[in-house]
Amino acid sequence: MSDEPVSVTTWPEKILPLPELERYPDAELDGDFLYLGHRWELAQAPHELHLRQARKLDPTNPGPAALDVARNVGGVGFVDENTLGPARDLVHPDWGARDRFAARRGRRYEPIGIDPARGLKVHVDEIAYRLRVLDILGRHVVAHRRNDYLMPVWAEALDGPPPRTERECWESFLAHMNAALGVSHARVLVRYGDGHNPGEEDPTFLEAGALGIVNELIRHAEYLTCPNCGTIFTQQVGGSTHFSRSTGVTYCTPKCATNARVRAYRARKRAERTSL
Repeated sequence: MSDEPVSVTTWPEKILPLPELERYPDAELDGDFLYLGHRWELAQAPHELHLRQARKLDPTNPGPAALDVARNVGGVGFVDENTLGPARDLVHPDWGARDRFAARRGRRYEPIGIDPARGLKVHVDEIAYRLRVLDILGRHVVAHRRNDYLMPVWAEALDGPPPRTERECWESFLAHMNAALGVSHARVLVRYGDGHNPGEEDPTFLEAGALGIVNELIRHAEYLTCPNCGTIFTQQVGGSTHFSRSTGVTYCTPKCATNARVRAYRARKRAERTSL
Protein backbone atom coordinates (compact mmCIF):
# COMPACT_ATOMS: atom_id res chain seq x y z
CA MET A 1 0.00 0.00 0.00
CA SER A 2 1.06 3.61 -0.53
CA ASP A 3 2.91 5.17 2.42
CA GLU A 4 0.74 8.26 2.80
CA PRO A 5 -2.71 9.44 1.61
CA VAL A 6 -2.57 11.64 -1.47
CA SER A 7 -5.32 13.95 -2.71
CA VAL A 8 -5.19 14.60 -6.45
CA THR A 9 -7.05 17.55 -7.99
CA THR A 10 -7.13 18.84 -11.54
CA TRP A 11 -7.80 22.14 -13.27
CA PRO A 12 -10.14 22.64 -14.93
CA GLU A 13 -12.45 20.25 -13.06
CA LYS A 14 -14.27 19.06 -16.15
CA ILE A 15 -13.76 16.57 -18.95
CA LEU A 16 -11.73 18.10 -21.76
CA PRO A 17 -11.93 16.90 -25.38
CA LEU A 18 -8.89 15.10 -26.68
CA PRO A 19 -7.19 16.94 -29.56
CA GLU A 20 -6.93 15.94 -33.19
CA LEU A 21 -3.48 14.63 -34.15
CA GLU A 22 -1.62 14.73 -37.44
CA ARG A 23 -0.96 11.15 -38.51
CA TYR A 24 1.11 9.98 -41.45
CA PRO A 25 -0.45 6.99 -43.27
CA ASP A 26 2.54 6.73 -45.63
CA ALA A 27 5.18 6.62 -42.87
CA GLU A 28 7.95 4.09 -43.46
CA LEU A 29 10.36 2.37 -41.08
CA ASP A 30 13.96 2.17 -42.28
CA GLY A 31 16.37 0.83 -39.68
CA ASP A 32 16.19 3.06 -36.61
CA PHE A 33 14.36 5.85 -38.43
CA LEU A 34 10.84 6.68 -39.49
CA TYR A 35 10.32 8.73 -42.64
CA LEU A 36 6.93 10.37 -42.30
CA GLY A 37 6.33 11.24 -45.94
CA HIS A 38 4.53 14.31 -47.22
CA ARG A 39 0.90 13.23 -46.76
CA TRP A 40 -0.83 13.67 -43.44
CA GLU A 41 -4.39 13.68 -42.11
CA LEU A 42 -6.11 14.85 -38.95
CA ALA A 43 -7.68 12.22 -36.70
CA GLN A 44 -9.13 12.27 -33.19
CA ALA A 45 -6.65 11.10 -30.57
CA PRO A 46 -7.62 7.62 -29.30
CA HIS A 47 -8.85 7.23 -25.75
CA GLU A 48 -6.63 5.42 -23.25
CA LEU A 49 -3.37 5.92 -25.15
CA HIS A 50 -1.56 5.31 -21.87
CA LEU A 51 -3.27 1.95 -21.29
CA ARG A 52 -3.25 0.59 -24.83
CA GLN A 53 -0.71 1.97 -27.35
CA ALA A 54 1.93 2.83 -24.71
CA ARG A 55 1.89 -0.70 -23.28
CA LYS A 56 2.54 -2.25 -26.69
CA LEU A 57 6.08 -0.82 -26.73
CA ASP A 58 8.97 -3.27 -26.74
CA PRO A 59 11.91 -1.00 -25.79
CA THR A 60 14.38 -3.47 -27.34
CA ASN A 61 12.53 -3.40 -30.67
CA PRO A 62 10.53 -0.15 -30.79
CA GLY A 63 10.15 0.05 -34.58
CA PRO A 64 6.74 -1.68 -34.93
CA ALA A 65 5.12 0.31 -32.11
CA ALA A 66 6.63 3.58 -33.37
CA LEU A 67 5.42 2.93 -36.92
CA ASP A 68 1.91 2.08 -35.68
CA VAL A 69 1.75 5.33 -33.72
CA ALA A 70 2.96 7.36 -36.70
CA ARG A 71 0.44 5.81 -39.10
CA ASN A 72 -2.61 5.26 -36.90
CA VAL A 73 -2.37 7.60 -33.89
CA GLY A 74 -0.41 10.65 -34.98
CA GLY A 75 1.24 13.45 -33.07
CA VAL A 76 4.76 12.32 -34.01
CA GLY A 77 5.92 15.31 -36.05
CA PHE A 78 7.79 16.44 -32.97
CA VAL A 79 9.71 19.67 -32.82
CA ASP A 80 13.16 19.55 -31.27
CA GLU A 81 15.35 22.33 -30.00
CA ASN A 82 18.24 21.18 -32.21
CA THR A 83 16.21 21.43 -35.40
CA LEU A 84 12.71 22.87 -35.48
CA GLY A 85 11.95 24.28 -32.03
CA PRO A 86 11.66 23.23 -28.36
CA ALA A 87 10.56 19.72 -27.37
CA ARG A 88 7.88 21.24 -25.18
CA ASP A 89 6.18 18.03 -24.03
CA LEU A 90 9.30 16.64 -22.31
CA VAL A 91 10.88 17.48 -18.96
CA HIS A 92 14.35 18.99 -19.42
CA PRO A 93 14.64 18.05 -23.14
CA ASP A 94 18.28 19.15 -23.14
CA TRP A 95 19.32 16.65 -20.44
CA GLY A 96 19.82 13.80 -22.91
CA ALA A 97 17.09 11.44 -21.67
CA ARG A 98 16.32 10.24 -25.19
CA ASP A 99 20.04 9.65 -25.86
CA ARG A 100 20.38 7.53 -22.70
CA PHE A 101 17.13 5.66 -23.37
CA ALA A 102 18.46 4.65 -26.80
CA ALA A 103 22.03 3.94 -25.63
CA ARG A 104 20.84 1.55 -22.89
CA ARG A 105 19.39 -0.57 -25.70
CA GLY A 106 22.30 -0.36 -28.12
CA ARG A 107 20.96 2.42 -30.35
CA ARG A 108 22.29 5.89 -31.13
CA TYR A 109 19.67 8.62 -30.90
CA GLU A 110 19.65 11.44 -33.44
CA PRO A 111 17.52 14.60 -33.39
CA ILE A 112 14.78 15.09 -35.97
CA GLY A 113 15.92 15.96 -39.46
CA ILE A 114 14.33 16.59 -42.82
CA ASP A 115 14.78 14.43 -45.90
CA PRO A 116 13.60 16.42 -48.95
CA ALA A 117 12.35 13.29 -50.67
CA ARG A 118 10.88 11.37 -47.71
CA GLY A 119 9.76 14.10 -45.30
CA LEU A 120 10.61 14.33 -41.61
CA LYS A 121 13.23 11.84 -40.46
CA VAL A 122 12.34 10.73 -36.92
CA HIS A 123 14.48 8.40 -34.82
CA VAL A 124 12.44 5.54 -33.33
CA ASP A 125 13.48 6.58 -29.81
CA GLU A 126 11.86 9.98 -30.35
CA ILE A 127 8.60 8.03 -30.21
CA ALA A 128 9.69 5.12 -28.01
CA TYR A 129 10.90 7.39 -25.21
CA ARG A 130 7.60 9.27 -25.19
CA LEU A 131 5.66 6.00 -25.21
CA ARG A 132 7.68 4.87 -22.20
CA VAL A 133 6.97 8.15 -20.38
CA LEU A 134 3.27 7.81 -21.13
CA ASP A 135 3.31 4.15 -20.01
CA ILE A 136 4.88 5.09 -16.67
CA LEU A 137 2.42 7.97 -16.15
CA GLY A 138 -0.46 5.60 -16.87
CA ARG A 139 0.89 2.90 -14.54
CA HIS A 140 1.37 5.54 -11.84
CA VAL A 141 -2.27 6.64 -11.88
CA VAL A 142 -3.49 3.01 -11.99
CA ALA A 143 -1.32 2.21 -8.95
CA HIS A 144 -2.60 5.34 -7.18
CA ARG A 145 -6.24 4.42 -7.81
CA ARG A 146 -5.57 0.88 -6.57
CA ASN A 147 -3.63 2.19 -3.56
CA ASP A 148 -0.49 0.29 -4.59
CA TYR A 149 3.13 1.32 -4.10
CA LEU A 150 4.45 3.72 -6.74
CA MET A 151 8.16 2.93 -6.50
CA PRO A 152 8.03 -0.15 -8.80
CA VAL A 153 6.38 1.98 -11.49
CA TRP A 154 9.33 4.40 -11.52
CA ALA A 155 12.12 1.79 -11.38
CA GLU A 156 13.45 2.97 -14.75
CA ALA A 157 15.25 6.32 -14.80
CA LEU A 158 13.73 8.77 -17.28
CA ASP A 159 15.34 12.23 -17.05
CA GLY A 160 17.52 11.54 -13.99
CA PRO A 161 17.97 9.04 -11.14
CA PRO A 162 14.79 7.06 -10.35
CA PRO A 163 12.72 8.31 -7.40
CA ARG A 164 13.75 7.01 -3.99
CA THR A 165 10.49 7.67 -2.11
CA GLU A 166 6.76 7.70 -2.81
CA ARG A 167 6.79 11.49 -2.57
CA GLU A 168 9.56 11.70 -5.17
CA CYS A 169 7.39 9.48 -7.39
CA TRP A 170 4.65 12.10 -7.19
CA GLU A 171 7.19 14.84 -7.94
CA SER A 172 8.27 12.96 -11.07
CA PHE A 173 4.65 12.35 -12.02
CA LEU A 174 3.79 16.04 -11.69
CA ALA A 175 6.90 17.17 -13.60
CA HIS A 176 6.23 14.88 -16.58
CA MET A 177 2.46 15.40 -16.55
CA ASN A 178 2.64 19.18 -16.41
CA ALA A 179 5.22 19.31 -19.19
CA ALA A 180 2.91 17.20 -21.37
CA LEU A 181 -0.20 19.19 -20.41
CA GLY A 182 1.23 22.58 -21.29
CA VAL A 183 -0.42 22.61 -24.71
CA SER A 184 -3.87 21.88 -23.23
CA HIS A 185 -4.43 25.22 -21.43
CA ALA A 186 -7.67 27.07 -22.28
CA ARG A 187 -7.28 29.58 -25.06
CA VAL A 188 -9.09 31.28 -27.95
CA LEU A 189 -8.65 29.54 -31.31
CA VAL A 190 -9.34 30.58 -34.89
CA ARG A 191 -9.86 27.86 -37.52
CA TYR A 192 -9.67 28.57 -41.22
CA GLY A 193 -11.62 26.60 -43.77
CA ASP A 194 -8.60 24.44 -44.58
CA GLY A 195 -8.24 23.38 -40.95
CA HIS A 196 -5.31 25.68 -40.14
CA ASN A 197 -5.29 27.11 -36.62
CA PRO A 198 -3.18 30.28 -36.40
CA GLY A 199 -1.19 30.38 -33.19
CA GLU A 200 -2.17 26.84 -32.18
CA GLU A 201 0.54 24.30 -31.42
CA ASP A 202 0.02 20.83 -32.90
CA PRO A 203 -0.31 18.40 -29.98
CA THR A 204 1.68 15.18 -29.69
CA PHE A 205 0.28 11.79 -28.66
CA LEU A 206 2.05 12.15 -25.27
CA GLU A 207 0.15 15.39 -24.63
CA ALA A 208 -3.12 13.79 -25.77
CA GLY A 209 -2.49 10.73 -23.59
CA ALA A 210 -1.70 12.85 -20.53
CA LEU A 211 -4.99 14.71 -21.06
CA GLY A 212 -6.74 11.33 -21.16
CA ILE A 213 -5.25 10.54 -17.73
CA VAL A 214 -6.55 13.87 -16.39
CA ASN A 215 -10.05 13.05 -17.70
CA GLU A 216 -9.94 9.70 -15.88
CA LEU A 217 -8.95 11.42 -12.65
CA ILE A 218 -11.83 13.89 -13.06
CA ARG A 219 -14.45 11.17 -13.58
CA HIS A 220 -12.91 8.83 -10.96
CA ALA A 221 -12.57 6.10 -13.55
CA GLU A 222 -12.56 2.48 -12.43
CA TYR A 223 -9.79 0.41 -13.99
CA LEU A 224 -11.08 -2.94 -15.20
CA THR A 225 -9.20 -6.03 -16.36
CA CYS A 226 -10.50 -7.85 -19.44
CA PRO A 227 -11.08 -11.52 -18.47
CA ASN A 228 -10.27 -12.62 -22.03
CA CYS A 229 -6.92 -10.91 -22.79
CA GLY A 230 -5.89 -9.23 -19.52
CA THR A 231 -5.91 -5.67 -20.89
CA ILE A 232 -6.51 -2.96 -18.28
CA PHE A 233 -9.16 -0.51 -19.50
CA THR A 234 -11.92 1.88 -18.44
CA GLN A 235 -14.06 2.02 -21.60
CA GLN A 236 -14.80 -0.63 -24.18
CA VAL A 237 -13.39 0.33 -27.59
CA GLY A 238 -15.05 -0.48 -30.92
CA GLY A 239 -18.51 -1.70 -31.90
CA SER A 240 -21.43 -2.20 -29.56
CA THR A 241 -20.72 -2.40 -25.83
CA HIS A 242 -20.85 -5.84 -24.19
CA PHE A 243 -22.64 -5.08 -20.91
CA SER A 244 -23.40 -7.27 -17.92
CA ARG A 245 -26.19 -6.27 -15.54
CA SER A 246 -24.12 -7.41 -12.58
CA THR A 247 -20.65 -6.16 -13.56
CA GLY A 248 -21.22 -3.45 -16.20
CA VAL A 249 -18.79 -3.46 -19.12
CA THR A 250 -16.87 -6.73 -19.00
CA TYR A 251 -14.53 -6.94 -22.02
CA CYS A 252 -12.14 -4.36 -23.47
CA THR A 253 -13.41 -4.90 -27.05
CA PRO A 254 -16.38 -6.66 -28.70
CA LYS A 255 -13.82 -9.07 -30.22
CA CYS A 256 -12.79 -10.22 -26.73
CA ALA A 257 -16.46 -10.60 -25.79
CA THR A 258 -17.05 -12.75 -28.89
CA ASN A 259 -13.94 -14.88 -28.23
CA ALA A 260 -15.11 -15.50 -24.67
CA ARG A 261 -18.61 -16.48 -25.82
CA VAL A 262 -17.20 -18.86 -28.45
CA ARG A 263 -14.85 -20.45 -25.90
CA ALA A 264 -17.70 -20.88 -23.40
CA TYR A 265 -19.95 -22.37 -26.11
CA ARG A 266 -17.29 -24.90 -27.15
CA ALA A 267 -16.62 -25.84 -23.53
CA ARG A 268 -20.36 -26.37 -22.98
CA LYS A 269 -20.61 -28.58 -26.08
CA ARG A 270 -17.60 -30.64 -24.97
CA ALA A 271 -19.20 -31.10 -21.56
CA GLU A 272 -22.47 -32.22 -23.17
CA ARG A 273 -20.63 -34.79 -25.32
CA THR A 274 -18.68 -36.25 -22.42
CA SER A 275 -21.86 -36.56 -20.30
CA LEU A 276 -23.59 -38.78 -22.87
